[in-house]
Amino acid sequence: MDVWPEMQNLTRDVISRAAFGSSYQEGRRIFQLQDELVEHIVNALPTTVLPFNWYLPTENNKRMKQIAREVRTLIMNIIAKREKAIQNGETAKDDLPGLLLEHSNVKEKEQKGTSDSSPGMTTDEVIEECKTFYFTGQETTSVLLTWTLVVLSMHSESQEKARDEVLQRFGKQKPDFDGLSRLKIVTMILYEVLRLYPPAVMLTRHAYKIMQLGNLTIPPGACFYACQYYSYTMTVKYGALMQLSSNQHGLLKVSQRQQGMVS
Repeated sequence: MDVWPEMQNLTRDVISRAAFGSSYQEGRRIFQLQDELVEHIVNALPTTVLPFNWYLPTENNKRMKQIAREVRTLIMNIIAKREKAIQNGETAKDDLPGLLLEHSNVKEKEQKGTSDSSPGMTTDEVIEECKTFYFTGQETTSVLLTWTLVVLSMHSESQEKARDEVLQRFGKQKPDFDGLSRLKIVTMILYEVLRLYPPAVMLTRHAYKIMQLGNLTIPPGACFYACQYYSYTMTVKYGALMQLSSNQHGLLKVSQRQQGMVS
């Protein structure tokens, strides 16, 4: 039984309703275009070593640009409707576009009645935030749910414990946020699945200043990558398990022995 398409539809519908106040049917075109865009990006990866590859007039590149323009137009239509409603005096909806528009330049200028208000998010920034949320939110969540079902099918004892915990907490009542946050066994299962099968297998960090990692000096502007999958399965090849953690500035701490994972 292939549960992957079902999990994709589920997460897309949840994101469309919770974040954009619309149904999956209304956001279906955006999801379809982003799925197609991923396929074209994967096809283009082998040629990324070529200089100016993204600017070559290939069929793949042309289609990616067409998709990007169409997705932008669809999201602009959503934002334009919200901006028009705000200008007509309606209260911004409590969803992602509404919250973003509350902090946009247009909203601030309208509230203060001045043209020199403190800078907020531009329309382009609002569009990019919506695009990111549409894509990364549903893809990573659907991957997590799919792997969780697979792992639970292999470990029936954990499945029983999780089911008993949910029934004990909610019974036949509708789950709420406070109750969900108290599900310890379910949370542990989700964390373990994330550890074993991370939706984002590659972590990327950009050095904004000179950084010292062990005996390596990272210059400003350099990018380095860490593959989470290899950190759990390739300890022999890389000499030691890479330990990643985030400090208060969101930077990676890498021990001196694990420099083989950084490139």
